[in-house]
Amino acid sequence: MQAQDILDTTHQLEGKGMTRLQAEAIAKALAATVEPLATKQDLKAAEGRLEQEIQALRKQDLKATEDRLGNGIESLRKDMKAADDRLGKDIESLRKDMKAAEDRLGKDIESLRKETKAAEDRLGKDIESLRKETKAGFASVLQQTDTKIESVKVWLLGGLLAIALSIVVFALQVAAEPVAEREFETGQPIRQPPETTQSAISNQTNL
Repeated sequence: MQAQDILDTTHQLEGKGMTRLQAEAIAKALAATVEPLATKQDLKAAEGRLEQEIQALRKQDLKATEDRLGNGIESLRKDMKAADDRLGKDIESLRKDMKAAEDRLGKDIESLRKETKAAEDRLGKDIESLRKETKAGFASVLQQTDTKIESVKVWLLGGLLAIALSIVVFALQVAAEPVAEREFETGQPIRQPPETTQSAISNQTNL
């Protein structure tokens, strides 16, 4: 309670019929009683201070929250960056593995092509050799067959000649029997065929 308030209270008490000493004593006693109590100004000041403290606390909390959030975001960014780096390394390693696999596959395919070409060449040579051998064998069989056919022809011709000569000899023998009978009946020899005829017959018989 301020001094002006005490003076005003003293005048009011004097106006009520109290002496100046009584009025001052009561005013002072009242001021001493009211002094510890908060006035509207005190409440307003306290409210202002409280508001400031609340604002400061809010700012601090907001700043701390922002800091924590920023730290969390930064940590998340670092984790994402590390994950990206690992993923990039894994992708690069996978690319290298795929490239190496493609190279090995290309070499295997090229080797298989060469082996297939070599096998085709060998097979072609074997077929050509077999073709020549077959042709030579067929020619040999034909030659042997021709030889056998010729032999058969010669044999058949010889057989036919032998048969023909046998027939001729048989015919001559049959023809000679009546001559012998006439010689026996007449007692005179019948002229024999010329020597050349007998030689020819003998030569044909030997054949």
